[in-house]
Amino acid sequence: MIFFQFYMGVFYFLCSFFNCLRLVALSPINNRLLGERNLNHENTMLAGNNISIERDHYIEETNCSIVVKHENPVFYTLKKVDKWTGGSAIRIKKNVLKQEIEIKIAMDLFLNARRKYKDTVENINKVKLELALIESKIVVLKKKINILNDNEHNLDSGIENYRKKTNLLSSNLEMLNFKIDKIQEFFSSKKAFTTRKNTGTDIIRIFKIDREENFSMYERENMIKELENLLDERKGLLDEMEILLDEREDLLNKKELTKTQIFILTQKLNDKYNNHNEHLKRLDKLQEAKKTYKEIHKKTMKNFLYIVIRGYFNVLFR
Repeated sequence: MIFFQFYMGVFYFLCSFFNCLRLVALSPINNRLLGERNLNHENTMLAGNNISIERDHYIEETNCSIVVKHENPVFYTLKKVDKWTGGSAIRIKKNVLKQEIEIKIAMDLFLNARRKYKDTVENINKVKLELALIESKIVVLKKKINILNDNEHNLDSGIENYRKKTNLLSSNLEMLNFKIDKIQEFFSSKKAFTTRKNTGTDIIRIFKIDREENFSMYERENMIKELENLLDERKGLLDEMEILLDEREDLLNKKELTKTQIFILTQKLNDKYNNHNEHLKRLDKLQEAKKTYKEIHKKTMKNFLYIVIRGYFNVLFR
């Protein structure tokens, strides 16, 4: 007899459990029992071992309105409502229906907590992936900035070299100008001179100089050629200096452009760092939410198992 009651109890429990699964999948209770099934963290309050939820709902099959005050252990007040006259409330004495509703609510809470927990874990993985992408972009930006800094250093070295070259050319020009001035001063200081044509070339013959000395025609021609060479050399130095100044100007422009690029990349790098810090804060919040939902998940699972086992023993020893 005892074994018979035990097997009957198992049979009733399995019937109740699979009937509960049917309600979850097919019954309109699934749409009407908890109204909005997306129970967020504000709707589900964790206080010690208690989870408090209050809702008014209408069950179409039984014309019942259910007011749920959910704590551990679970208590429900089921009231009969006349949909035509709004008649007086009476307690439903259908234990099977009551147990089905209790299991259904506990299962909804459990599945909702599980979904919230999985969503939080998924969001954590997304944030970690975004953090990895941001960190890779930060590495790339740092490399670009280092390259630009090296380029700027090389440009500074090039500009310094051009400055030394232009200073050397300036010194050479000063020496040439000094020689040219001396030669021109020599020619302009003569007291008397005449010119005559000789094989189509102007030859200057000086009759008298300050020191009362006579210069030969060969010496005068050499001095004139030296003057012409010095003038040509000065012109070459001036052209070379102009080229150096242009190249130096190009280097200065490139340096200015490099500084602008470094500034822009530095701004981007700072933005990436700020974005990285924001993602870290978001990740910390999600980690805290993960702990909370994991705790809720455990408690709702324990509550669901408790209700199922309690319903089983209620049927077994009824």
